[in-house]
Amino acid sequence: ALEVAAGRQKPKRMDFCSGPVHRSIHAVAHLVEDHAQRMNIPSRFAATKLVEGDEIIRQALQLSENELDMIEHSVTEMEQELGTDREAALADMRYTFIEQVCAESVVKGHQSKESLRSVKIDSVLTHKYLAIPIFLGIMMLIFWLTFGVLGPLLSDWLSLGIDAVTSLIDRALTAYGINPVVHSLIIDGVFAGVGSVLSFLPIIVVLFFFLSILEDSGYMARV
Repeated sequence: ALEVAAGRQKPKRMDFCSGPVHRSIHAVAHLVEDHAQRMNIPSRFAATKLVEGDEIIRQALQLSENELDMIEHSVTEMEQELGTDREAALADMRYTFIEQVCAESVVKGHQSKESLRSVKIDSVLTHKYLAIPIFLGIMMLIFWLTFGVLGPLLSDWLSLGIDAVTSLIDRALTAYGINPVVHSLIIDGVFAGVGSVLSFLPIIVVLFFFLSILEDSGYMARV
């Protein structure tokens, strides 16, 4: 590209149509060449628009009935040979050319091992039929770990810690001879009440920890 720009090389004229479309466009181009030159329109462009059925170009060229019949005959032959209508034939011609150019010029980078591994995992976790059963299985595993294994274990440890602190404060208040009402308020009210609430904290933390992993990994959004 740099050499072409530096040398100011003019691009070569490229004819990217082929087959029946090519024959139809070129036949129409030769037929309307004089009309296109008179209107200062490229004959190839005019022929392509006429094959597409563009009414504006048809009126601008002021074609005779005989010429219009010849154009329609050429288009009809093209449609019969391809088994499709004119719009689809021209669209297919253009997309085929685009695919060829992309195949020759576009270079795709190699995927990393991490990317390939992620694609393989996604192909299983987001499978058309297995995605929902796998998701339900993962959620059951999370709830089992939360309420059956990790959650109760951490709650028991926290309860032991709270009980130890409560016992220590209880002995300290008794040793200092604190008023029984204040003593009961602190031990039975604050430590017992707050401790019973805090005992559920590990379960909530574990549950949201697993859910945050699913959310941050993008799994929840793709299922």
